[in-house]
Amino acid sequence: MTVDEINPFIRYAKIHTDHAPKTESSLSYDCRLFYISKGDGFLIADGERYTVCAHTVLCIFPAISYRFLFKSPHSVNICVLNFDFTAEYREQSRRLGTATERTFDEKKVLLQHAPSDFPRVLVRTNAQYLSDDIHACVELFADDGPYARAAASGRLKLTLVKLLAQRTADDTDTRLCSAVQAFIRAHAADSTLSNASIAESFGYHPYYLSQLLKKQTGVAMHEYLLSHRLRMARELLATSAQRVTDIAEACGFASYTYFIKLFRERIGETPTAYRARRKTEDF
Repeated sequence: MTVDEINPFIRYAKIHTDHAPKTESSLSYDCRLFYISKGDGFLIADGERYTVCAHTVLCIFPAISYRFLFKSPHSVNICVLNFDFTAEYREQSRRLGTATERTFDEKKVLLQHAPSDFPRVLVRTNAQYLSDDIHACVELFADDGPYARAAASGRLKLTLVKLLAQRTADDTDTRLCSAVQAFIRAHAADSTLSNASIAESFGYHPYYLSQLLKKQTGVAMHEYLLSHRLRMARELLATSAQRVTDIAEACGFASYTYFIKLFRERIGETPTAYRARRKTEDF
């Protein structure tokens, strides 16, 4: 199934302001989409534990075991939608409900035709950008107008496509950041390596690539480069008899003075003192 073929059929759409704690996990017969406007806690789904908070969206396929654990279960605000990815089962228009692991009947599960890259459990935080679409689904579903249900289906399709597009973008960003880190490690000994030359190798603006790396890893590009060069220097100081000046050069530091200054600031001692201490520790 392609993204173009998504044509959601909604059976239930409502806002819940209370979530009674459950001792057993739930399993559904169709898909579930939750948008948490208010509430903090955890979701346990398919054996994995996820942190949930305001503006978290969750999409769970049928037959997946899940359970919410909210810190304040009587002070939540959750949009709940029960749906299929297509209208294949539209004759089963009534809410199908959920079951526990003890009462679940696998024969009742509605097989979902979904895009192959749509995960069976999808959790997206910071999803404020989906709030209007999801709330519109709930409002339109409750409307008795002749076109309201079709409009609700359209808004849900938009929501699902946005979710999938954002996931794809995040996966792409993760792969790019991993490639940048590997490139930095492979070329760190080159003293001419810089944000500009790294970014040029990947075809991006230096600021964009550095900010993307910081968003994904918590460390900006130049900081990652410096940290790796220092790791290289510490390894050589501890395992080789090379002169400190040669180590500085081998690790990509064009200025010996800068290397000494940075090493002292980050490590808390000079390279010579570090080497002497490591030798004492080793023996």
